[in-house]
Amino acid sequence: MEAAPSMGYADMIADVTSTGTTLRENRLKRIEGGTLLNSQACLIGNKRLLQESEMKLFPTKVFLELTEGQLQSKKYVSITANVQGKSAEEIGDRLMYQSELMGIAGLQGPTIAKVYSGDINDWYAVTIVVKQEMLLPAINHLRKVGGTDMTVSAPNYVFGSKSEIYEALMEKLK
Repeated sequence: MEAAPSMGYADMIADVTSTGTTLRENRLKRIEGGTLLNSQACLIGNKRLLQESEMKLFPTKVFLELTEGQLQSKKYVSITANVQGKSAEEIGDRLMYQSELMGIAGLQGPTIAKVYSGDINDWYAVTIVVKQEMLLPAINHLRKVGGTDMTVSAPNYVFGSKSEIYEALMEKLK
């Protein structure tokens, strides 16, 4: 359908869009005031049936947990860097105490693991998870403490100690 205007089959199309990727990929322009409908997906369940049946509650929990974890993941990036040092503790100290900004050393702190690289035994892999907006400050901080060969990846899911959405549902079911 997106190709219809460029092929001369249509002057305009209506499409479901949230990110605008399809529009950009097909060099389409959004018409000012052209929104036909704003929508939002809602999960609807039967309160009585969920209260009565663990078997029916379980898939609801799975769905809510995965949805929440996936939505949370959009806020974070995982950064791994190689850092040379005498010990994991020494590198941890550099990361934690040379940081001017809160949250730059990861959600709970860095994960530091020995890198086995032949004769050179003083390299460590440091992984931190930070909020998206802290990506470049975190990269610069890792550089200041000797970080090199940095890779950044987006997590698929980020789970907390409990699911806030599921806990809210359980409160409503009481």
